[in-house]
Amino acid sequence: MDTTETMISKIRAFIQAGSFAPLTDELLTLLRPAIRLIEKEEADDGDLAIGASKLGGLPDLPPEQAWPTTDDGTPLSLAAQIRLSDVAPFDLQHELPPTGLLSFFLDRPESGEGVPYIYSDTNRVIAVEEALSQLARRSAPTADLEVLPARALICSSQLMLPPFGWGHPILDKLLKRAVEKQEVEMSEDQLSHQYEQLRQQIEALFAISPPLLQMLGYAFPIQGEAAAISYDESVRLLFQLDDSHINFGDCGMGYFFIEKGELLADTPFSSEVPVSMEFECY
Repeated sequence: MDTTETMISKIRAFIQAGSFAPLTDELLTLLRPAIRLIEKEEADDGDLAIGASKLGGLPDLPPEQAWPTTDDGTPLSLAAQIRLSDVAPFDLQHELPPTGLLSFFLDRPESGEGVPYIYSDTNRVIAVEEALSQLARRSAPTADLEVLPARALICSSQLMLPPFGWGHPILDKLLKRAVEKQEVEMSEDQLSHQYEQLRQQIEALFAISPPLLQMLGYAFPIQGEAAAISYDESVRLLFQLDDSHINFGDCGMGYFFIEKGELLADTPFSSEVPVSMEFECY
Protein backbone atom coordinates (compact mmCIF):
# COMPACT_ATOMS: atom_id res chain seq x y z
CA MET A 1 0.00 0.00 0.00
CA ASP A 2 1.36 3.42 -0.97
CA THR A 3 2.09 5.95 1.77
CA THR A 4 0.31 9.30 1.70
CA GLU A 5 3.54 10.96 0.57
CA THR A 6 3.93 8.50 -2.30
CA MET A 7 0.33 9.04 -3.39
CA ILE A 8 0.73 12.83 -3.31
CA SER A 9 3.98 12.55 -5.26
CA LYS A 10 2.25 10.52 -7.98
CA ILE A 11 -0.61 13.00 -8.18
CA ARG A 12 1.76 15.98 -8.24
CA ALA A 13 3.71 14.50 -11.15
CA PHE A 14 0.51 13.74 -13.02
CA ILE A 15 -0.95 17.24 -12.62
CA GLN A 16 2.35 18.86 -13.58
CA ALA A 17 2.39 16.88 -16.82
CA GLY A 18 -1.01 18.21 -17.95
CA SER A 19 -3.08 21.30 -18.66
CA PHE A 20 -3.53 22.18 -14.98
CA ALA A 21 0.22 22.28 -14.22
CA PRO A 22 0.21 25.97 -13.12
CA LEU A 23 -2.37 25.10 -10.46
CA THR A 24 -0.57 22.06 -9.07
CA ASP A 25 0.14 23.33 -5.56
CA GLU A 26 -3.33 24.84 -5.13
CA LEU A 27 -5.05 21.66 -6.32
CA LEU A 28 -2.97 19.49 -4.00
CA THR A 29 -4.27 21.44 -1.00
CA LEU A 30 -7.80 20.28 -1.93
CA LEU A 31 -6.98 16.57 -1.83
CA ARG A 32 -8.98 14.65 0.74
CA PRO A 33 -8.34 11.03 1.80
CA ALA A 34 -11.07 8.46 1.28
CA ILE A 35 -11.48 4.76 1.94
CA ARG A 36 -12.86 2.84 -1.00
CA LEU A 37 -14.83 -0.30 -0.18
CA ILE A 38 -14.62 -2.91 -2.90
CA GLU A 39 -17.27 -5.60 -2.98
CA LYS A 40 -16.51 -9.22 -3.70
CA GLU A 41 -18.90 -11.66 -5.35
CA GLU A 42 -22.21 -12.45 -3.70
CA ALA A 43 -21.68 -15.01 -0.94
CA ASP A 44 -23.66 -17.18 1.41
CA ASP A 45 -23.96 -15.05 4.54
CA GLY A 46 -23.23 -18.12 6.64
CA ASP A 47 -19.82 -18.43 4.98
CA LEU A 48 -18.74 -14.95 6.13
CA ALA A 49 -17.00 -14.68 9.48
CA ILE A 50 -18.79 -13.10 12.44
CA GLY A 51 -17.92 -9.41 12.47
CA ALA A 52 -16.68 -9.40 8.88
CA SER A 53 -17.01 -6.25 6.79
CA LYS A 54 -19.85 -6.88 4.37
CA LEU A 55 -22.78 -5.53 2.44
CA GLY A 56 -26.19 -6.90 3.30
CA GLY A 57 -26.88 -10.19 5.01
CA LEU A 58 -27.88 -10.42 8.66
CA PRO A 59 -26.22 -8.30 11.37
CA ASP A 60 -23.73 -9.47 13.98
CA LEU A 61 -24.79 -7.97 17.31
CA PRO A 62 -24.08 -8.47 21.03
CA PRO A 63 -26.83 -10.13 23.11
CA GLU A 64 -27.98 -6.88 24.75
CA GLN A 65 -28.39 -4.98 21.45
CA ALA A 66 -31.98 -4.90 20.23
CA TRP A 67 -32.56 -5.17 16.50
CA PRO A 68 -32.81 -1.58 15.21
CA THR A 69 -36.31 -0.47 14.27
CA THR A 70 -38.24 2.59 13.19
CA ASP A 71 -40.14 4.54 15.85
CA ASP A 72 -43.20 2.36 15.22
CA GLY A 73 -41.22 -0.86 15.74
CA THR A 74 -40.66 -1.90 12.12
CA PRO A 75 -37.33 -3.77 11.81
CA LEU A 76 -34.69 -2.17 9.57
CA SER A 77 -32.64 -3.98 6.91
CA LEU A 78 -28.86 -4.21 7.24
CA ALA A 79 -27.23 -2.30 4.38
CA ALA A 80 -23.63 -2.87 5.52
CA GLN A 81 -21.45 -3.58 8.51
CA ILE A 82 -17.87 -2.31 8.60
CA ARG A 83 -15.21 -3.69 10.92
CA LEU A 84 -13.12 -0.64 11.76
CA SER A 85 -9.93 -2.65 12.19
CA ASP A 86 -10.31 -3.57 8.49
CA VAL A 87 -10.43 0.07 7.38
CA ALA A 88 -7.92 1.49 9.91
CA PRO A 89 -4.80 0.79 7.76
CA PHE A 90 -6.43 2.75 4.91
CA ASP A 91 -7.60 5.71 7.04
CA LEU A 92 -4.75 8.01 6.03
CA GLN A 93 -5.57 10.80 8.50
CA HIS A 94 -6.73 8.47 11.29
CA GLU A 95 -10.17 10.04 11.50
CA LEU A 96 -12.07 6.89 12.50
CA PRO A 97 -11.75 4.88 15.71
CA PRO A 98 -9.47 1.89 14.97
CA THR A 99 -11.73 -0.75 16.51
CA GLY A 100 -15.40 -1.62 16.69
CA LEU A 101 -18.11 -2.58 14.23
CA LEU A 102 -20.29 -0.02 12.43
CA SER A 103 -23.63 -1.33 11.16
CA PHE A 104 -25.81 0.70 8.79
CA PHE A 105 -29.54 -0.05 8.82
CA LEU A 106 -32.10 1.25 6.33
CA ASP A 107 -35.84 1.68 6.44
CA ARG A 108 -37.24 0.20 3.23
CA PRO A 109 -41.03 0.57 3.06
CA GLU A 110 -42.83 0.07 -0.24
CA SER A 111 -44.22 2.82 -2.41
CA GLY A 112 -47.74 2.57 -3.81
CA GLU A 113 -46.25 0.67 -6.76
CA GLY A 114 -44.69 -2.00 -4.55
CA VAL A 115 -41.18 -0.61 -5.01
CA PRO A 116 -38.93 -0.15 -1.95
CA TYR A 117 -37.78 3.38 -1.27
CA ILE A 118 -35.73 5.07 1.42
CA TYR A 119 -36.81 7.38 4.23
CA SER A 120 -33.85 9.62 5.01
CA ASP A 121 -34.85 10.23 8.63
CA THR A 122 -35.58 6.69 9.88
CA ASN A 123 -32.24 5.00 9.24
CA ARG A 124 -29.84 4.09 12.02
CA VAL A 125 -26.14 3.43 12.50
CA ILE A 126 -25.14 1.16 15.38
CA ALA A 127 -21.61 0.95 16.79
CA VAL A 128 -20.47 -2.12 18.69
CA GLU A 129 -17.25 -2.22 20.72
CA GLU A 130 -17.46 -5.79 22.03
CA ALA A 131 -14.90 -8.39 21.00
CA LEU A 132 -15.98 -10.49 18.04
CA SER A 133 -16.37 -13.44 20.38
CA GLN A 134 -19.27 -11.57 22.04
CA LEU A 135 -21.19 -11.16 18.78
CA ALA A 136 -23.72 -13.48 17.18
CA ARG A 137 -25.41 -13.40 13.81
CA ARG A 138 -29.08 -12.64 14.36
CA SER A 139 -31.96 -14.32 12.62
CA ALA A 140 -34.44 -12.02 10.89
CA PRO A 141 -37.01 -10.84 13.48
CA THR A 142 -39.91 -11.07 11.00
CA ALA A 143 -40.58 -13.30 8.01
CA ASP A 144 -41.17 -10.34 5.70
CA LEU A 145 -37.95 -8.44 6.52
CA GLU A 146 -35.94 -7.87 3.36
CA VAL A 147 -32.47 -9.38 3.82
CA LEU A 148 -30.15 -7.93 1.21
CA PRO A 149 -27.64 -10.17 -0.62
CA ALA A 150 -24.40 -10.58 1.34
CA ARG A 151 -21.07 -9.54 -0.18
CA ALA A 152 -17.70 -9.38 1.55
CA LEU A 153 -15.80 -6.08 1.39
CA ILE A 154 -12.12 -5.23 1.04
CA CYS A 155 -10.56 -1.77 1.38
CA SER A 156 -8.26 0.57 -0.50
CA SER A 157 -6.91 4.08 0.13
CA GLN A 158 -7.61 6.98 -2.19
CA LEU A 159 -6.87 10.69 -2.37
CA MET A 160 -9.65 12.66 -4.04
CA LEU A 161 -10.07 16.05 -5.62
CA PRO A 162 -13.50 17.63 -5.19
CA PRO A 163 -15.88 17.51 -8.16
CA PHE A 164 -16.29 20.76 -10.05
CA GLY A 165 -19.51 22.69 -10.50
CA TRP A 166 -21.21 21.88 -7.19
CA GLY A 167 -20.24 25.02 -5.31
CA HIS A 168 -16.93 24.10 -3.69
CA PRO A 169 -15.92 27.36 -1.97
CA ILE A 170 -12.32 27.24 -3.21
CA LEU A 171 -12.19 25.00 -6.29
CA ASP A 172 -14.81 26.72 -8.43
CA LYS A 173 -13.25 30.16 -7.87
CA LEU A 174 -9.75 28.78 -8.48
CA LEU A 175 -10.60 27.25 -11.84
CA LYS A 176 -12.60 30.23 -13.07
CA ARG A 177 -9.75 32.55 -12.08
CA ALA A 178 -7.29 30.34 -13.94
CA VAL A 179 -9.33 30.62 -17.14
CA GLU A 180 -9.97 34.36 -16.83
CA LYS A 181 -6.28 35.11 -16.19
CA GLN A 182 -5.19 32.58 -18.82
CA GLU A 183 -3.22 30.54 -16.32
CA VAL A 184 -4.48 27.45 -18.15
CA GLU A 185 -4.93 27.06 -21.89
CA MET A 186 -8.62 26.28 -22.15
CA SER A 187 -11.91 28.08 -22.49
CA GLU A 188 -14.52 28.29 -19.74
CA ASP A 189 -16.66 25.88 -21.78
CA GLN A 190 -13.83 23.31 -21.73
CA LEU A 191 -13.12 23.74 -18.03
CA SER A 192 -15.61 21.29 -16.54
CA HIS A 193 -14.80 18.49 -18.99
CA GLN A 194 -11.03 18.91 -18.65
CA TYR A 195 -11.16 18.98 -14.86
CA GLU A 196 -13.39 15.91 -14.62
CA GLN A 197 -10.99 14.12 -16.95
CA LEU A 198 -8.19 15.04 -14.56
CA ARG A 199 -10.13 13.66 -11.58
CA GLN A 200 -10.85 10.39 -13.36
CA GLN A 201 -7.26 10.02 -14.51
CA ILE A 202 -6.02 10.55 -10.95
CA GLU A 203 -8.38 7.81 -9.77
CA ALA A 204 -6.98 5.55 -12.50
CA LEU A 205 -3.48 6.07 -11.08
CA PHE A 206 -4.59 3.86 -8.21
CA ALA A 207 -6.65 1.44 -10.35
CA ILE A 208 -9.83 2.27 -8.44
CA SER A 209 -13.29 2.21 -9.99
CA PRO A 210 -15.72 5.16 -9.67
CA PRO A 211 -16.50 6.07 -6.03
CA LEU A 212 -19.69 4.17 -5.28
CA LEU A 213 -18.89 2.46 -1.96
CA GLN A 214 -16.84 4.82 0.15
CA MET A 215 -16.03 6.16 3.61
CA LEU A 216 -14.70 9.70 4.13
CA GLY A 217 -13.52 11.84 1.20
CA TYR A 218 -15.86 13.85 -1.03
CA ALA A 219 -19.34 12.62 -1.87
CA PHE A 220 -20.05 11.46 -5.43
CA PRO A 221 -22.69 14.06 -6.37
CA ILE A 222 -25.83 13.59 -8.43
CA GLN A 223 -27.95 16.63 -7.63
CA GLY A 224 -25.56 18.71 -5.55
CA GLU A 225 -26.82 18.70 -1.97
CA ALA A 226 -24.57 15.80 -0.93
CA ALA A 227 -21.55 17.47 -2.51
CA ALA A 228 -22.27 20.72 -0.69
CA ILE A 229 -22.56 18.89 2.63
CA SER A 230 -19.31 17.00 2.09
CA TYR A 231 -17.51 20.27 1.26
CA ASP A 232 -18.30 21.54 4.76
CA GLU A 233 -15.13 21.12 6.83
CA SER A 234 -17.22 20.49 9.95
CA VAL A 235 -18.86 17.41 8.36
CA ARG A 236 -17.52 14.07 7.18
CA LEU A 237 -18.95 11.51 4.78
CA LEU A 238 -19.19 8.43 6.99
CA PHE A 239 -20.51 6.06 4.32
CA GLN A 240 -21.77 6.20 0.74
CA LEU A 241 -23.45 3.49 -1.34
CA ASP A 242 -25.25 3.39 -4.66
CA ASP A 243 -28.26 1.69 -6.19
CA SER A 244 -26.22 -1.18 -7.65
CA HIS A 245 -25.87 -2.42 -4.06
CA ILE A 246 -29.39 -1.72 -2.82
CA ASN A 247 -32.73 -0.85 -4.44
CA PHE A 248 -33.56 2.65 -3.24
CA GLY A 249 -36.75 2.74 -5.31
CA ASP A 250 -34.98 4.99 -7.84
CA CYS A 251 -31.50 5.08 -9.37
CA GLY A 252 -29.20 7.07 -7.15
CA MET A 253 -26.88 7.26 -4.17
CA GLY A 254 -27.30 7.17 -0.40
CA TYR A 255 -25.02 9.18 1.90
CA PHE A 256 -24.52 8.99 5.66
CA PHE A 257 -22.96 12.18 7.09
CA ILE A 258 -21.55 12.79 10.56
CA GLU A 259 -20.32 15.90 12.35
CA LYS A 260 -16.52 15.96 12.39
CA GLY A 261 -16.62 16.51 16.16
CA GLU A 262 -18.18 13.05 16.52
CA LEU A 263 -15.13 11.49 14.86
CA LEU A 264 -12.46 11.01 17.49
CA ALA A 265 -9.87 8.45 16.49
CA ASP A 266 -8.94 7.71 20.12
CA THR A 267 -12.56 7.46 21.29
CA PRO A 268 -15.05 4.71 20.36
CA PHE A 269 -18.34 5.67 18.77
CA SER A 270 -21.39 5.87 21.00
CA SER A 271 -23.67 2.84 20.60
CA GLU A 272 -26.02 4.79 18.33
CA VAL A 273 -24.02 6.96 15.97
CA PRO A 274 -25.58 10.40 15.29
CA VAL A 275 -25.78 10.65 11.50
CA SER A 276 -27.87 12.37 8.87
CA MET A 277 -28.74 10.65 5.61
CA GLU A 278 -29.28 12.10 2.16
CA PHE A 279 -30.53 10.36 -0.96
CA GLU A 280 -30.08 11.72 -4.48
CA CYS A 281 -31.53 10.21 -7.64
CA TYR A 282 -30.44 10.60 -11.25
